[in-house]
Amino acid sequence: MSSTINPKLQQIIDEFSSSYLSGRKNPALLKHNLEAAIKDSPELTVKLNHAADQGYIKKFSVLDTKENPNAAASYVSGEGNTPPTMFIRPEMLVAKEDKISLMFQLAHETQHSFYHHEQGGLKTEQQVRRDITQLAASNLSVKDYTLPLRKQLDSDRNDEALAMLAGWNAVASHVRQDNPKAGFKEISKAMGEQKSYAAYFGKSARDGKSVIPDKNLEFNPDMSLSLSSDKNREVLAQSYFDKNSQIDYRNNNARIYIGFIVQQHYSHDASSKLVVGMKELGLKEQIIESGKGLDLGRYNHAPYYEPSDLKKPLYFDEIGTRTKQNVRQMHISENAQPSRAAALIAKYQAATAALDAGDSSAAKSIMGENPVIQKIMERFDAELERRQSLREFENSRYTLENMPERARDLHAQITDKLTAYVKENNLPYTKEGLQNSITALTAEAFDQKMTQVDHIGIHNDKLAVHQDGRFIHDFAEVDAFQSRLTPERDSFQNIVQAEQKHEQEAQQRETERQMEQSRGMGMSR
Repeated sequence: MSSTINPKLQQIIDEFSSSYLSGRKNPALLKHNLEAAIKDSPELTVKLNHAADQGYIKKFSVLDTKENPNAAASYVSGEGNTPPTMFIRPEMLVAKEDKISLMFQLAHETQHSFYHHEQGGLKTEQQVRRDITQLAASNLSVKDYTLPLRKQLDSDRNDEALAMLAGWNAVASHVRQDNPKAGFKEISKAMGEQKSYAAYFGKSARDGKSVIPDKNLEFNPDMSLSLSSDKNREVLAQSYFDKNSQIDYRNNNARIYIGFIVQQHYSHDASSKLVVGMKELGLKEQIIESGKGLDLGRYNHAPYYEPSDLKKPLYFDEIGTRTKQNVRQMHISENAQPSRAAALIAKYQAATAALDAGDSSAAKSIMGENPVIQKIMERFDAELERRQSLREFENSRYTLENMPERARDLHAQITDKLTAYVKENNLPYTKEGLQNSITALTAEAFDQKMTQVDHIGIHNDKLAVHQDGRFIHDFAEVDAFQSRLTPERDSFQNIVQAEQKHEQEAQQRETERQMEQSRGMGMSR
């Protein structure tokens, strides 16, 4: 028995059909399959009807499969001129056999809309944004953004868990229409070849064909899964958010917030330390930087620190393909009517955007509209120039020309020997990778107090140099692969720190010598 689609939802479907399906083969069938997937699940019909009535979903659109190759559907809560939209992979509308999969996905994305508008998702995003902004604007010399980032990732984790539960409930509602006594076996079987769905709710049985439900799941009498159950949410959070083999949700979602953190932090105080507990949060810098990449604004090489080591800087870099998509969390207006301050900020942002695009005339035009904006921009530009000068001064310290003489000598020797070694052995080094390895090895040799390099080679994935005639500190080594990825600036910084350490050791030895001498003089009296 089919449920009824209300007028608001039907209007959204009709607009989707005329705008996006009319140019495809057999558009009437595609529309019919979409409607059938909705109407054949009472649970899904109720939820989608409500979402349409409340404006949580105002539009259906076609999913960009190039931008989202692993997604069957997605939801955008609305940003700028884009209304709250559910995106659907059009291939899912073609075959009737995909009805269950489509049903699951529609319920999944609809629940995202509920979480955003009714269940605290939007409030969390806004609060996290405020916390980040306030921390960035504070006078602290060390600013740890781990807590607000954790808060947002925990919210995202809960969001995905609830969406998976909603998907199950939609399919269970469909199955039990025809078979009121259907249990886990029947519902998971109805998912057919979509084993990826059923697998999130349990584990494979011995026959390798069926799924056994997770022992911690709490089913209602109608085989639905309560969204309010902590156990249910945790099971799906672990199986889907934490262990999804197609989408690394934790790192993928963190990418958005880290970009926002960097921009906020360095626009307020570039001299303070930006701290993020990447290890604590289970995040990988290389993963976050790859793929879609980070949007760091003007700061394409941003230092940060782990809470456990405030001396060793790490760096966020824009090395992936930047995208402005999926930034709904950071671009949601908190007020329907913008305040005067918000309006001024909007004009200021428009002016800076024009400057970034190289359109100075447009920027001047925008600035001229309001003298307050002009003053703000003048002050900002002055501050920006000051901070740029500080960064340039800091960066100038970490160049070969400013290194100790012994370091420069070692660098020259290692350059000659490693370059020759790479050519002789036909090793796959890039120009940048070779230079990074040379400088990393120089830093290690300098730290070991070596004065010359007699031999060089790679053994057991270690790049090593050796000095003849020494019994102590006669060699230095670095990881052959990792050294290629270590920026020269980091290695030069390590040399400066090593020099400071050597000086402190020398001072300590001198102090001890003087104390020994003093004690000897005292005893001779």
